[in-house]
Amino acid sequence: MKRHLSTAIASIFLVGAFSSSALAEERSFTFGVHEARTNISFVGEADIETIHGFTNQLVGSVKSTDSELVSTATLKVDVKTLDTGIALRDEHLQGEMWLDAANHPYIELELTKVTRQASTKKWAYEGTLTIKGKSQKLSGEAKIKFVDEDKASKFKLGKGEWVNVKVDFDVKLTDFGVAIPEGVGSKVSDQWTIQVDIWGTTSPDQS
Repeated sequence: MKRHLSTAIASIFLVGAFSSSALAEERSFTFGVHEARTNISFVGEADIETIHGFTNQLVGSVKSTDSELVSTATLKVDVKTLDTGIALRDEHLQGEMWLDAANHPYIELELTKVTRQASTKKWAYEGTLTIKGKSQKLSGEAKIKFVDEDKASKFKLGKGEWVNVKVDFDVKLTDFGVAIPEGVGSKVSDQWTIQVDIWGTTSPDQS
């Protein structure tokens, strides 16, 4: 009788484990598919001047095992796509003194951990941000929303499942090896606020 009971209990656990694995089927969300759904802005407020910039270009994907955990991923922004509204200023921004696009063409964010926080309904993330070849640890909270295939079709997002990520964080240029020339500090801030609002989809071919 005990043997039969033990076998039954073991079977229940095996079925449960199998079911959990099935539910945790891995999906890959690709970002940067739609420029209209890829919005990254940056603002630097100095004593005299406030500079606003943006890009709608992003390359990368995130693999998700379920709506509770996002695995490691790398997201990249081409420095040459950063637009501040003034062509000459953009040229300077991409130059060797500033972001040095020739030798460091991408700004990269490598995510190492993203977990849901039940208390705040937000997601805690950890990762590494690399600018101009210099890397710094980055952590904080983000808003992440999953949209299943039926809802995505209903609201005309496009094919496949979708995920929306919203996050704000600050960076200091000097932390990434960018030296602000003397006499420019009143016009160019060392600290910049980055705002990210991006969508990823399991169906990168939206044609």
